[in-house]
Amino acid sequence: MNTAGSTANLQRRILLACRTGFYRRPCFWWALAVIAGILAADAWHLEFSPLPLLASGTLLLTVVAAGRQFWAASPVFFFLLAAVWGFRSLTAGLDPALQPGRAVTIAGVVVRVLSEDAEGARAILQVERRHSPAGWVPLGGRVGLAAPVSVREGDQVQASGVLKEILPATNPGGFDARRYWQVRGVRVRLDPHERGFRRLGYRKGPPWTEMARRLREHVSAFNRATLQADAAAIANRFLIGTDPGGDPERATVLEETFRRSGTIHLLVVSGTQVGLVLGPFLWLSRRLWLFRVLFWTLGVGVLFLFYLTTSGDASILRASVLGLTVILGRAFLRQTDGENCLGIAALAMLAANPFAVFDIGAQLSFAAVWGLVRLAPALERTLVGEGGGGVEGGGGRREGGSSVHPAWRALATAVSVTVAAHLATAPVLAYHFQTSCWSALLANLCVVPPATFLLWATIFHAAAGFLDISYLAPVVGFLAHAVLGYARFFSQAPFGAAPVFPVAGWGFPLLGGVALFTATSLRHYGRWCGVAGLVALLLAFEHTPAPPPARPTVRAIDVGQGDAVLIQGSGGSNVLVDAGPPPLGSGPTPLARTLRALRIGSLDAILVSHAHADHIGGLPVLLGEVPVRALIYSPRVQVTPLWQEALAVADRFRVRKLPASAGDRIELGDAQLVVLAPEPGDAPGEENPNEESLVAHWEAGGSRVLLMGDSGEPTEAGLVEAGADLRADLLKVGHHGSQGATSTLFLEAVRPAGALISCGRGNVYGHPHGAALERLAAARIPVTRTDQCGMVTVTLGTDGLEVSTFLRR
Repeated sequence: MNTAGSTANLQRRILLACRTGFYRRPCFWWALAVIAGILAADAWHLEFSPLPLLASGTLLLTVVAAGRQFWAASPVFFFLLAAVWGFRSLTAGLDPALQPGRAVTIAGVVVRVLSEDAEGARAILQVERRHSPAGWVPLGGRVGLAAPVSVREGDQVQASGVLKEILPATNPGGFDARRYWQVRGVRVRLDPHERGFRRLGYRKGPPWTEMARRLREHVSAFNRATLQADAAAIANRFLIGTDPGGDPERATVLEETFRRSGTIHLLVVSGTQVGLVLGPFLWLSRRLWLFRVLFWTLGVGVLFLFYLTTSGDASILRASVLGLTVILGRAFLRQTDGENCLGIAALAMLAANPFAVFDIGAQLSFAAVWGLVRLAPALERTLVGEGGGGVEGGGGRREGGSSVHPAWRALATAVSVTVAAHLATAPVLAYHFQTSCWSALLANLCVVPPATFLLWATIFHAAAGFLDISYLAPVVGFLAHAVLGYARFFSQAPFGAAPVFPVAGWGFPLLGGVALFTATSLRHYGRWCGVAGLVALLLAFEHTPAPPPARPTVRAIDVGQGDAVLIQGSGGSNVLVDAGPPPLGSGPTPLARTLRALRIGSLDAILVSHAHADHIGGLPVLLGEVPVRALIYSPRVQVTPLWQEALAVADRFRVRKLPASAGDRIELGDAQLVVLAPEPGDAPGEENPNEESLVAHWEAGGSRVLLMGDSGEPTEAGLVEAGADLRADLLKVGHHGSQGATSTLFLEAVRPAGALISCGRGNVYGHPHGAALERLAAARIPVTRTDQCGMVTVTLGTDGLEVSTFLRR
């Protein structure tokens, strides 16, 4: 056997495949390089500008396209337009007058309304001028506006207040508000009071934007007038991507239902709607060849109007650019490549706004399209045979002589598309939403057919609305409720989405490589192995908890003004001390998301210091989200409605309840909890519930952590006078660093190597107090705070403490 010849032949085949793949779809591979560069710059905290990279890429693409395919040089046009807009997006909001902490009075135009509720609206304000001692002066930039009243696009407003910094996520798995606004070109936000906000009038935009706005308002109002509430909300989301004037609570329930069933993509205007809009024009251009230019022009115009009418998010922008690229390919009489068109759309978006790479909708949209254009055909060939895609007429004959029944081919196509889209988007969903719904494969097979008919019925219903004809309302209502019924059925257990661990960042290249192998494999068994590998990797990422830390670790999770401390032993024990304030909104709580991001599958115990809302507000919900073995609390805890609710939820989930008082020792795996206060007794304290906080030592691996709850100087003095052994390596400072806690005498008894303070940024209580910080500084104890550093991680060991923070200091 000639091993050297086989190796050389394999190398030649790999090189030929790489060269062929690059020359056929250079835009796709260069888009991946640009995305990797932006992500690397963000991970290394570099100030990046994509313009040099995109300019060099444009030159490279022009050279390659000129030598291979003339029509592929069209990305240059996108770059020339997008680069100018991209420079504006990178420099927007850099004016010194629009910096956080400045008190300003600004005026401008509302360019987009993001959400509305009873308290007002959240919108984007295009600033045009600001008030100065010399009068009004011109000013450019965008500001996130929390208007105290309802506003609409085109409103001219004046707002006064203090510009606020938009904060990034402070915990793993937390909501990154900075990214959310950066994608929309906003760097700062303004929350004016009602007295500091007033409308100045309304400004009409360009004719096409006014036409799109009126069309959007007409469709929304007509659907709400002729359809039931749920059907109207679904129809509006199908057509225009939003439901202006609808009930926000109803919209939240609908989104949660479709998300849990794995069909949330139906409520997002994306490539499906764009394909249906462009489909008739492309079909007519093929049938009536002499009038092809007319139909292409009409298609571009309708596509532009459709983009303006919808929400204009990254997903619809990607789909619109992709559709425009297909039309240009037809105009140059070239067969378009799906991946190359996808790369052109990505490059145009990133040139206009490099932060679009962080948009969740854009990530899901690109992943789904790649799965459809690359992975789905390979899966279909596996099911129907290598030539299954070439069915001749209605006879069901496949190229090559073997027969494929049309019904089987249709079923194979539906299954391939559904599986490919799910496998491509599952890692992104797990990363961002920490949920997985494998029943979505069956749900989409059931929901997509009626959803397709619903989309067409909604389009004709909206068109008939201009003639004040509502005969299609029963049909639209029936199909909408059918789609909603399927979504509700599949959102229930055991079909509904289940919480999972997010996919690690380094796992995406691995999953992409396996998916690429599946899509390019030339043999059936290679494709089956690739699908099996993808599923196995996804299940491993989603359900494998993190190994225990090598040394005892304490994590002070940033929950705002409250406490939530996770303590992990090297033997695998996980104890949560308090659960933070009550969560806002629906869906997984921020604390549960952080625990999943840390890959914590269960908790050995939750230690409750006392029953104030900033310590147990999140406990009732958390008990239903994360498996907990035991609930440790003082029998002298103050009985409040919130505490009674937590006990009821603990009984429902069969969580063991362990009352603990001074002198008790509780074994928690490889760790031990030694309770120091309060003294035994059944009656709760009447004077100050803070002084009834459960104080304890957590001991593991020869290290000690002293947990003080909200105890103040009275409890500290009592422990010192009683001669308790308070020495600890790490001190969790009591009462968020208030003035009445952390006395000098107490610090001399504890002598910690470091201290943690959990408090909210800019809290109204003034925590931590300057006097407490001075006492800690006088004792030469390093202090780390969650309000400044986000989640704080302290690793304990014989060689001292190792402190790391989620945010850069």
